Amino acid sequence: MSTPPPSAVPDAAQPAGLRRWQREIGAGITVAAGSIPNELSYGLLALAPLGLAMEGRGILAAMLAGMLGTLVALSLGSRVGQIHGARPALALIVSALIGHTLIKANWLPGIPHQDGALILMGLALAGAALLQLTTAAAGWGRFVRYIPYPVQAGFFNGVALLMLLGGLKLVFMQGGTWHLSPGPALVAAVIVLPGFVLQQRWPERPFLPVLLCVGALLHHALASRGMAMGLTLGSLADTRLSFDHLLHLPEALALHGPGDWLRVLGGSCVAIALVSALETLFAANRLDTLTHSRHDSRRELAAIGGANLALAAAGALPAAGAVSRANAAFAAGGRTRVPALCYALLIALLWLFGLDMLAMLPHSTIGAGLVLLSAGVADRWSMHAVRDCLRGRSLPERRLMSNLAVSALVTLVAAFVGLLEAVSAGLVGAMFLFARDHSKSIVRRVADGSVASSLQVRPAWQQIRLGSQSTRYALVELEGLLFFGTAEELEEVIETRLADARFIVLDCSRLIDIDLSAAQVLSRMAARLRIRHTRLALAGLDPAGARATFLASSGLAQVLPRKRWFANADAALEWAENQVLESGMATRRLDSATTLRHLDVCAGMSADQAATLESLMQRRLFLRGDVLFRAGDASDAMYVLQAGSVSILRAGDAGTPRIRIACLSAGLVVGEMGLIENQPRTADAIADTTVECLVLERTALEQLQIQHPQIANLLYANLARTLAQRLRDTTIRLHGYMRPH
Repeated sequence: MSTPPPSAVPDAAQPAGLRRWQREIGAGITVAAGSIPNELSYGLLALAPLGLAMEGRGILAAMLAGMLGTLVALSLGSRVGQIHGARPALALIVSALIGHTLIKANWLPGIPHQDGALILMGLALAGAALLQLTTAAAGWGRFVRYIPYPVQAGFFNGVALLMLLGGLKLVFMQGGTWHLSPGPALVAAVIVLPGFVLQQRWPERPFLPVLLCVGALLHHALASRGMAMGLTLGSLADTRLSFDHLLHLPEALALHGPGDWLRVLGGSCVAIALVSALETLFAANRLDTLTHSRHDSRRELAAIGGANLALAAAGALPAAGAVSRANAAFAAGGRTRVPALCYALLIALLWLFGLDMLAMLPHSTIGAGLVLLSAGVADRWSMHAVRDCLRGRSLPERRLMSNLAVSALVTLVAAFVGLLEAVSAGLVGAMFLFARDHSKSIVRRVADGSVASSLQVRPAWQQIRLGSQSTRYALVELEGLLFFGTAEELEEVIETRLADARFIVLDCSRLIDIDLSAAQVLSRMAARLRIRHTRLALAGLDPAGARATFLASSGLAQVLPRKRWFANADAALEWAENQVLESGMATRRLDSATTLRHLDVCAGMSADQAATLESLMQRRLFLRGDVLFRAGDASDAMYVLQAGSVSILRAGDAGTPRIRIACLSAGLVVGEMGLIENQPRTADAIADTTVECLVLERTALEQLQIQHPQIANLLYANLARTLAQRLRDTTIRLHGYMRPH
């Protein structure tokens, strides 16, 4: 049997390595087919203020962004899947810089506009690249992602409107005047209308080159019949890579001082750096989702910063990663750096051998492509939100309306004033949204001792004392961001609502952050409270954590000693309760040993009956940290505490520490529930301090029931009364937490 020719070998029989290479190269070709036409239109947009003579240089600048930008970023460690190139927002920023600064303001008199434009673009791009490299070195890349989404949406909506306007100019404008000719309109319709449908159904398919070819053929066919069809790209002069413009750089720098250059180029540098970083990190996040991996923001910013620095020297447009390119490469099977290399190589081949073919492209087809691309740049969230509000599907609630208002402001500034001004408007919008999100009250709840209490279970006399003095201590729960404005509000709440409190606990566990101005307000507040004999305590601070270290370095520890900084609110409330009981208002010391007869467990017993009960008990001593019993142990005894305190701990979730659910002090009983139910222990009991106690074992209790039933009945009644009181206290506490704050 004859062997089939290689072309007839099925794909499954081909070597795996060959199939992988075919898939990777095919992914690169797919991305190039869909993106290179876009790159060319971005080049025309960027240098449009200079007129038709610079169309070739604009196309070259865009090609360099995709070719050189990709290669340099890859060499600097950009993540697999990133493909860099020109972006519409960056092209429009460059266009605004050239149009307003070079032409309208005549910033570089005596230097040809063509060379001046490349000098301005190169200096702005170099400044942006240095900003990106500095951001990467300092590890500030994560802050770029915190720009509010409405600001981002408004900016890209403005970009979409400018792209739409730029596309319409290419279709209908000739010689600076509008000509609404039917021929270019027909060509644009042939591209735009099917393009919208195809974009919705197959967003990853590279259909734009096919539509551009169809539009170009239609243009030339109608032109051959004598119809006015507008301009084509023509000869595309000045598409060679040249550094002649750098000869004018010393002359340009001598025209103005450093301060003037910083004033003119500063906004452009920041805008280019910010937009380039955002788009690159968006693409990296998208690749994270597709590949189930994590990118390194510092490396991505360093790579794009290095690429833009190289592009600045070459007179190219700024570069950035793109979600569309990343999606297309991954959908086509790209999993390595090969698609990016193929992309750069295909751009180079087009530059070297395809310029004559590009010269045949009509302005109307490129303009129609920009109109089509503008729909993809527009933000989906804002479009859908406006549509739903107009249709009545969602109520325009306050937060949504403020988001849309900020987005609309940035969009209008970008479209009718300029992209550089839109960046400034975006910063103002970000400040507004920040103030809105953090203008709600910092105080989540204010509760005095009648509602807020620690997990310390106390004897009846202590509970009565604390109940009568409940207004003398309080808990203030905080949430959100504590900065100067909200710290002032906290100070006002304490002075007006807690004027009678002498021990105040601030629970900081729900705070997002505390800034330096808030730390200074806390210091001032602690000093003023000390004058009125009120002591402040902080809860929710890890003693070794960054927040506690920051507050200590701010000087707060000088007026608020570290011994009153607690890890949680329970420990702080226990401190406040103890201070109330020990402040001269209590009649007994908390940790003093107490005879059995005077404890609640012997209520109603005579001295002889109490002595009989004590004779059946064993005296025990536990040091701090000793275990009275553990969860799962047999319940064979109960412990009557005469001095010290015991914490009851239950196991948390896997990998988390044990949870303190109660703390019992001198005068109370530990372990009585298990003894009565005859069930295994459900929690651990650990001595907090040195504990003196009397232990009643099960055998002794059974002996008491037989020999002294009256004493046993009194003991059971007292234990039942204690358990009922604990249940009542728990119910009151839960009711306090469940009330709306």
